Amino acid sequence: MTVNGKTFDGNGGYGVLAVLGPNGAFTLSGTPVFTNNGLGDYAVNMDPCPECEKKEEGKPYNIIYVPETGTPPVPQDCSQCSGTVFMFPSGDRAKLTCPVSGEATVSPVPGDGLPGPVPTARSFISGASVALTKDGLPVSVLTEGGYLTVSFVIPAELKGRSLPILYRDAITGSWVELPAYSTRPDGSPIVHRLHPDVTPDDLMHILGGVRVTGDAVQVKVSFGGTFVLVSR
Repeated sequence: MTVNGKTFDGNGGYGVLAVLGPNGAFTLSGTPVFTNNGLGDYAVNMDPCPECEKKEEGKPYNIIYVPETGTPPVPQDCSQCSGTVFMFPSGDRAKLTCPVSGEATVSPVPGDGLPGPVPTARSFISGASVALTKDGLPVSVLTEGGYLTVSFVIPAELKGRSLPILYRDAITGSWVELPAYSTRPDGSPIVHRLHPDVTPDDLMHILGGVRVTGDAVQVKVSFGGTFVLVSR
């Protein structure tokens, strides 16, 4: 797709939304003008199947394409949707599953935009930031029963390698390697605490842990923040 000039003004979503598939290409030429577009100037999605999110309880997911500059706060509407799927140009995803309220502001995190260097012997691959708010105020944890799934695409050259997910802990100001997926004897996932020594429980939980699902590494948690995929 090539956008050649023209003005894109006053759209409720993006000025231009390009859903191209994995072999697509996007070019801006002729100095197009973008103004007053609700979700940003433009978004490019190269996911091989951007509409393949399943329905839950008869409700579809709200699909939001994340531009490189990130999204504005996106309200969560569990009356109409099962949740919200944020799709990054890279194919990475962040999914909020209901019940959850408030707003979510989501953006890619490049290697030169990290809040701090990743630990020694770790190499940055991809990053995502999910900021949760309610009535404009920060929300540290999801307490209504919903959860956040962060999913990073595995680069072809790194398949079979050990690929942890790190979380930037705002309390300690350091990276925390999230635990690997584990289950109880009955097969149910173990719930890990991000801060096991905090009393009472601050409800920042990792639901099962980090695992490979298909061609992605994912983790389910009860909190937002900055997550990165690394290799070691």
